[in-house]
Amino acid sequence: MTTSGIKPTSERLAFLDGWRGLAIIAVMIGHFFPVPGMEFGSFGVELFFVLSGRLMAEILFVRRLDAVEFLRRRFSRIYPALLVFVSCVSIPALLSVELMHTREPLAQLPDIVAALTFTASYLEFFFSRGLMFAHTWSLSVEEHSYLILLMLAWFTRRNARLAMYCMMGAAILCVANGVISSEHFGQREELAYWRTDVRIASILISASIYLAIREFDLKRFMHPALTLLAVPCALMMFAEQAPGYVKYGVATLLLAWSVNTLDIAPKMVREALSFRPLVWVGLISYSLYLWQQPFYVAAGRFREMGLIYVVVLVMAALCCAIGSYLLIEGPARRFINGIDLRRRRLRQPAVGTVERFGQEPASR
Repeated sequence: MTTSGIKPTSERLAFLDGWRGLAIIAVMIGHFFPVPGMEFGSFGVELFFVLSGRLMAEILFVRRLDAVEFLRRRFSRIYPALLVFVSCVSIPALLSVELMHTREPLAQLPDIVAALTFTASYLEFFFSRGLMFAHTWSLSVEEHSYLILLMLAWFTRRNARLAMYCMMGAAILCVANGVISSEHFGQREELAYWRTDVRIASILISASIYLAIREFDLKRFMHPALTLLAVPCALMMFAEQAPGYVKYGVATLLLAWSVNTLDIAPKMVREALSFRPLVWVGLISYSLYLWQQPFYVAAGRFREMGLIYVVVLVMAALCCAIGSYLLIEGPARRFINGIDLRRRRLRQPAVGTVERFGQEPASR
């Protein structure tokens, strides 16, 4: 494997946290302050997906993290906060018909089960999708992609170039699957592009670009202007009337290229992504993504009463996200990292030898 190309992610965590910040801000704009004719929410989710592909490619095929370690870290990163969120939101739904405005207390049960089992990306095929946990479809796609990429790493023996070719082929098939589902069978976007067998293409495209840059030293062919212009060009493709293969095909290629070439972007771009408030928003982006949904549902009822009510709901979602990050997400990750540290100390080499451990790049 060639060692040329981009540097380890851990050196640019501020850039990537800033990218996360942009992603969750786009989701919040799309949900609470919608712009007519534009799909900022879908654009934000796509920003998350291409970042996940980039990080998973590095973790599994460059750093070659142990499979058990990989799964343990993913679990501590995702599940504790998700479990608390689902519990806090679903208990009122199960106990009070009037509070949740459902016809019966168990109306939300399929959504609850789907959210906790990462099957929400296929819920629409079997049950009518509820709004309260609808956003967990994207978590399902990401969790499925973690397992698929982990299996690919095992089958290819972490051969980055072979894995890259497999990802490219799978991505093409997934994009074609989405086109057939939407254009030939006429499925609406939630059915055609929220399924893992279609939308995982976003993650695979980004992961394969990351590996291609390393394997073929493509950095010498890159131009900073492409990285700078890719994001706004992709955003323009997320118009409401744009077909799915444009938003989740062409635009995805632009976003994946951009996130994988941040280190050759103009200095002002890197500094902007490292802007401390934006980085801070990126750090709580996962918790904020979870907790914004019930307030987004409530915003549909309060929007006609005035903008101030929507702003209050946004602030409430932000407070819940901060609490989740500080009390659930952060402690869970520190706990698992503590287990890591103790395990590494037990495996520490004898005096006189040196062993270095890399820093894991955080993902959403």
